[in-house]
Amino acid sequence: MLLETQQNSDITYRLYDYDRLDGKDLRQLHIKESIDVIKCPHQDITIEGEIVTYDTCKVHTLISCKYYTVKKISLWGEQDFIQNKDFINFSVIMGQGEIDGIKISKGDHFILPFGYGEFTLRGDMELIISYI
Repeated sequence: MLLETQQNSDITYRLYDYDRLDGKDLRQLHIKESIDVIKCPHQDITIEGEIVTYDTCKVHTLISCKYYTVKKISLWGEQDFIQNKDFINFSVIMGQGEIDGIKISKGDHFILPFGYGEFTLRGDMELIISYI
């Protein structure tokens, strides 16, 4: 499973495009531009971020930089949180549960907007959250 979190950009480089057409022609590829921005060989990131443990969950900061923060929530019960960011992106990566009584499960993605306030997560699941 791959979950891509990135800074918003108006640039798209196509390294491969499954032979999709733009009208009658194959869509343009950007091989040189793609190679220029690919970091190779790949280096895994060592995750040593902050871990906050509650009675029913653990919140692990995976990445925090000037563009965004990404955290993993491991939940095994019920936990209250406060949404005090511009927005929070949620991705359920394992298990199932609820947010404020609405069922969610692996593969679900949603956004809590600014001003949402308090919310409750309940269940046995893992989520990735990201925010600016």
